[in-house]
Amino acid sequence: MQRDYLNKDTIQIKRMKKHLLLWIYSCSGEVYKLLSLEVLHRLIKKIKKGTIKLNSKLLYEKNEITLEENLISILDKYIGYVRDTYTINHNELLIILEQTLKNNYNKELFVVADFHECPEIFLNGFKKMFLANLVYNTRYYAKQDTNNIYHSLQKANLFLESKSLSNSKDIKEIEKFYIKVISNRKSNLYNIFLPHSEIDKKQLPFYFHQVDWIYDDYYKKYDSMFEG
Repeated sequence: MQRDYLNKDTIQIKRMKKHLLLWIYSCSGEVYKLLSLEVLHRLIKKIKKGTIKLNSKLLYEKNEITLEENLISILDKYIGYVRDTYTINHNELLIILEQTLKNNYNKELFVVADFHECPEIFLNGFKKMFLANLVYNTRYYAKQDTNNIYHSLQKANLFLESKSLSNSKDIKEIEKFYIKVISNRKSNLYNIFLPHSEIDKKQLPFYFHQVDWIYDDYYKKYDSMFEG
């Protein structure tokens, strides 16, 4: 399907895509495709000029990399984290990744540090960037469901009510929850990631149903394990 928001490559995008030909990236295909989408075109415009000094030439065969190259490296590692942590069908992975780059935690892509030298400072940010839309959307839809029609949606929101993405312990609990929710479905997950701010209010009932359906499938499976 032709995407109506595929952007024409700028000189900067072409330069970054060429850099992706290096052997060091494990998710270069996904990064390459994302670089053609509007969300990445907007984000890379924020990249400042500058370089990062490296402690080793082993990967890049040079003493420093540009901040453009560093963003590619961080994005590659973020995608690797998502692929290794969540079971999402390959035909839906890219459009879900696209949506997760739209929240404020995308600032993780601009950290001026080499991932390979301090991966621990990035991991929490990766978790927040992936989970934010799930948490924000669930809270929003639950609040809008004033008559409590969507019981599984409300149940998920009850779990999230006491949790914060600013608390590392809570992040671990939220991550564990969504690993199970997502692995239970593997596909038809896009609607829970699409930022609610992009949805026409007339379409909200559809999204209430879609998100509740995802949670309902999860609770039916996991609640049944403890019955009888």
